Amino acid sequence: MSGPVVGAIAKLSYRELTLRLNPGDSILFYTDGVTEAMNTKQEFYGEESLVVSLETLQNLDSEHTIKSVIDSVHRHVLDAPQSDDIEMLCIRFLGNNPIHSR
Repeated sequence: MSGPVVGAIAKLSYRELTLRLNPGDSILFYTDGVTEAMNTKQEFYGEESLVVSLETLQNLDSEHTIKSVIDSVHRHVLDAPQSDDIEMLCIRFLGNNPIHSR
C-alpha cells in the first residue's frame, strides 16, 4: 500500500485499511528512500528487492528486521552516496493475551 506523504499537504484525505493480524505478524512502514536507494549504476533497490528481503526475515523481531533490511539496502548501494532519507518502523503483533503481573 502506498500513498501521499503524511502531513505534507493540509486537509488531504487518506484511505483507511483494516487488517486482521495474527500473533507474530509484522507491519513495516518505510519511506521511499528505502525502495529508491540507488547504486552506482543508478538502479533502484526497489519494492521487489524489499519483498525478497522481508520473505527471508519472517521470524525476526522488529529490531532485527529493520537491521537486516538496512544491510540489504547497503549491499545494493555499495559506495553510492545516499540520495534520500531512509526511515523504517516495524511493528510486530504479539497477540491479544493480557500480560499478567505478579
